[in-house]
Amino acid sequence: MKQNFISVLALLCIALNAFAQNQPLTAKEGENWVIKWNRSDDFNGTSVNRSMWNPNVSHVGVWSWDNDNVTVSNGTAKIKVTQENHTRTFWDGCNGKQVQNFELYYKSGILKSFATGTYGYYEAKIKGADLFPGVCPAFWLYSSIDRSLTSPGDVQYSEIDIVEMQQGDTDHGFGNNPKGMEHNLHTIVVNENGTPTWHRPKAYPEENMNLYEAPFDPRNDFHIYGCEVTKEKITWYVDGVKVGEKENLYWHRPMNVTFSVGLRRQFTEFRCNQFYPNAANTTTQGFPTTMEIDYVRVWEKEESNTPIGVTGVSLSPASSSISVGASTTFSASVMPSNASNKSVSWSSSNTSVATVSQAGVVSGVGVGNATITVTTNDGNFKASSTVSVSTGNEVGGDIFLLKNKHQGQIVHPVDNSEGAKISYSTSNTQVTDKMKWEKIATNGVNFRLKNVASGKYLSAASSSSASVLTQSSSLNPSTEWKMVAASGGYSYFENQSNGNYFRPHSVSTDVIERPNTVTNYSTQWILEEVNAASRKSTFLESEVGSALKLSPNPVSNQLKVNGLSKKNSLLEIYDVQGDIFYSEQVQGLAEVTISVSEFPVGVYILNVSNDMGCSKLKFVKE
Repeated sequence: MKQNFISVLALLCIALNAFAQNQPLTAKEGENWVIKWNRSDDFNGTSVNRSMWNPNVSHVGVWSWDNDNVTVSNGTAKIKVTQENHTRTFWDGCNGKQVQNFELYYKSGILKSFATGTYGYYEAKIKGADLFPGVCPAFWLYSSIDRSLTSPGDVQYSEIDIVEMQQGDTDHGFGNNPKGMEHNLHTIVVNENGTPTWHRPKAYPEENMNLYEAPFDPRNDFHIYGCEVTKEKITWYVDGVKVGEKENLYWHRPMNVTFSVGLRRQFTEFRCNQFYPNAANTTTQGFPTTMEIDYVRVWEKEESNTPIGVTGVSLSPASSSISVGASTTFSASVMPSNASNKSVSWSSSNTSVATVSQAGVVSGVGVGNATITVTTNDGNFKASSTVSVSTGNEVGGDIFLLKNKHQGQIVHPVDNSEGAKISYSTSNTQVTDKMKWEKIATNGVNFRLKNVASGKYLSAASSSSASVLTQSSSLNPSTEWKMVAASGGYSYFENQSNGNYFRPHSVSTDVIERPNTVTNYSTQWILEEVNAASRKSTFLESEVGSALKLSPNPVSNQLKVNGLSKKNSLLEIYDVQGDIFYSEQVQGLAEVTISVSEFPVGVYILNVSNDMGCSKLKFVKE
């Protein structure tokens, strides 16, 4: 019995190994990945395959490449670093010149593919080098530098570091921890005045930096490092676990697959955007040191010839309340996520109450209730939600600055004209009326941002993921937004016509739309209050006013609201950052009990509004 168990286990290991070799470790059912053999290698020979790997790679900074430092044996490629004093031509960036017979102290090796590619899945099984700190085993992709590209926004260079291990960068808190890994991006972008500018991780952390502390020491064993590159994003994996993701802003150039061991820490100094040798720390101790690569695989995804059928559909939100003339967006999720035909159709049970577009935008037409149904074209699966439409008017709000999380930029129109572009200024700019926005609720969740100077609304310009925001006088889904909570009080602002977020442009001062899959600091915003709005202060006590009472306060579980009117009223609870946690229409009730047990601890505001006005009460969740 024991022998049979061992045999089964061995077969399972073989099967798992075959799986890892023939498709990405993160491949999903139904995906069709094709191996690109011009950039894939098992290293099962006895020498480097020089038809695939370039033997004439230019030296980079202090890294001198020697083909003798790369070998293949026993099923792995080995790249070693040796202590060898030598001289060669060296670019001295600090003095802007080539130096002949520059003295250097170490040699390394490099594997760089002849073939290039851009989008796909890159995976390698690697064991780190014994020496730490001082060297950095790396698996990376990089392009040529095209200096002929000189227009603003042009990308001259793309580099994706799939993994740089054992750097021991004290700036990142890893210090003497060999488990610290970096999965970074580098690029050269032409700025507005035509100057090529390096975008490095430390200068552009939200755009370019991913740090990860592995649960293992990479020197002790082989582990699988992967990266999927698409037109929209770049995602990093270690042993199949997602460890980082960035928006793909600039990494669209053809790149070579590369393995190398670079010098770090005590053996180098980083000056003038490059590494220089640190001659004082030259030593033979710990050298030679070697990294190993078991295999490298590159796949490109192709459309499957076998259609993947739809198994169901869901719809969110489950219900919604809007006013006549207002809109909200319903979202359909088709299962499975990789279904071949995810197209759907939308319908309303009562178009005299609410209509729905084929993009899921629901608009209030008349008072009443309607059922919104989405139906899959494949399989005829259905899901439904209800929408309640009331005779509400926009409720004026407080005045805010709209500030970005990344660098604190403040959003404003360039002038007061209809259709004017939306731009941004730095956080230390003197605040003027054009930077102020009034938050105007359209229903329990959505709102508009009305510019104080122009009187026009923040608006999406189109469905394009890079279009510049504008301002508009129109009251339609393009000028309607919803806050999607991020962290630290910041939110993503989702447009109700196309579902896009927005962010400051990295080259110009425009504010541009981005897909709602782009979730980083640049797409996160906060409404920073300037002053409270002037609201109606005279209310009938029986409607909205001093009769309102909350108990208990502070509250842990159930919050009681007493003194409500008999009118149709909208109850909203939001935190001090403006994020809404509760919204409900009530009518004919003098008392309502609201469960707040799932709310985070903090200060909240209950806002009660009806056609007589509105009233706010503060409470504390403990």
